[in-house]
Amino acid sequence: MKHELLTDRLRLRPTTSRDSDELVQIATLRANETIEDQAKRLADHASVSDQWFAEHGYGVWIIERHGSDSVMGFVGAKPNEDPREPELMYGLHERARGKGYAAEATHALMRHLFSLATTSQVWAQTEPDNRASWRVMERIGLRFGFRGMFKGEDSVVYRLKRERYESTGGEWGEPTPWSLPEIITSLERSAMQTAEFFTSIPEARFSTGDAQHWGPAYHLGHLTMTYASVTRGLRAGRRLPTHETGRSRGTSELGMLAFHALAAAPPEKHLANPLVPTLEPSVPASAMAAQFLEANASTRAALGTWTEETLDTRAMPHPYMGPITVREMLLFMPVHDGHHVRGVKKRLSV
Repeated sequence: MKHELLTDRLRLRPTTSRDSDELVQIATLRANETIEDQAKRLADHASVSDQWFAEHGYGVWIIERHGSDSVMGFVGAKPNEDPREPELMYGLHERARGKGYAAEATHALMRHLFSLATTSQVWAQTEPDNRASWRVMERIGLRFGFRGMFKGEDSVVYRLKRERYESTGGEWGEPTPWSLPEIITSLERSAMQTAEFFTSIPEARFSTGDAQHWGPAYHLGHLTMTYASVTRGLRAGRRLPTHETGRSRGTSELGMLAFHALAAAPPEKHLANPLVPTLEPSVPASAMAAQFLEANASTRAALGTWTEETLDTRAMPHPYMGPITVREMLLFMPVHDGHHVRGVKKRLSV
């Protein structure tokens, strides 16, 4: 079939007018949208999908498992104002959720969209509370754009430009951490990679710098102290304050917020940071890396008493972003590790 897309488990076929009833059962209502308005919107999409395919090479696909004609969901792209910047659409039937089908189908769609020479970027929007949707966006490579009013709706908007897509080769990355087991795995992986990097630095260069002009040892010492601080917070448990909203943001959004907050902070705030380490020059990189790994392991161990709910309802102070949820703090930790590793790499290259 023309325009058909295939994955390991799924068959994506262009939608027809006969699929409109199924789409109404799958798609979520937009803010202030009635069921009748939704049905008309989806029927309009189905009716113009063939035209989109003819004019732009993309449209709306129905998701089916191989060997079955049961509709599991839909995925697609619409041209909006600029057909070179298609907007992603996707939705799954309730029975198909939680199995990775949305990410698998949208990943196939992304490959198709960027195989078209006209596509300059792809974007998507969803409601801030629709965690499953923006996790799909992050998993397939889209990056947080902004959060606010967009097309008259409170939205989270993600984008991916062709240059970034091509720089990664369109590879399917690791799932974006969100659940407690995923977070623990992400923390451990980040620690191993970070320790490996710092122990690869020659000792003569590892011990350079001071508290105002950090060398590698200061960066690693700061990371160790950060994990120790978070561990103390985790052990405080219910003594931590309640978060104002009880809603956690994703990794990409947190990274961008932290970057802007860090860039806007005056120099004296950096020097007053309580996590600036006091170093013993004789401690080798291997010993400091072992301390870092131990601090990371303590953080993971302290999570044993936490639940998915309390990760969102309790708050921890961040020196630049202010109070954030415990889940956000944990999501931020690998981002923080990577930020310092990149800083050291840049300095050593100079």
